[in-house]
Amino acid sequence: MPLPLAPIAGVALRYGAVALIGAMVAKRSMKTRDHKDAVREQSFNHIKDGLDLERVESEDEVQLEGTHGHWQRIWLGQRGIEFDSRILARLRIRKLTEKDRDEYP
Repeated sequence: MPLPLAPIAGVALRYGAVALIGAMVAKRSMKTRDHKDAVREQSFNHIKDGLDLERVESEDEVQLEGTHGHWQRIWLGQRGIEFDSRILARLRIRKLTEKDRDEYP
């Protein structure tokens, strides 16, 4: 008794089309993600080692900006591990009035 391949071929064609579209979307998102990651990586490379804090005050606002960088290598015989951590933070506190209630920055 011959096996009917027509229904199986339709399902296989649909799965193949979905897989092809998924691969194209993944490839396109990898290109944009690589660019974003390169820009983000470069901004983190500008953060110097150590802790750096800066406080800026005005009449109705206090802003604290800080960066921290740490780099270390640990060797375990012939193998090693490198740690590189970079942190960028900002804390802003400002006084609000009634006219600021509906405004979103």
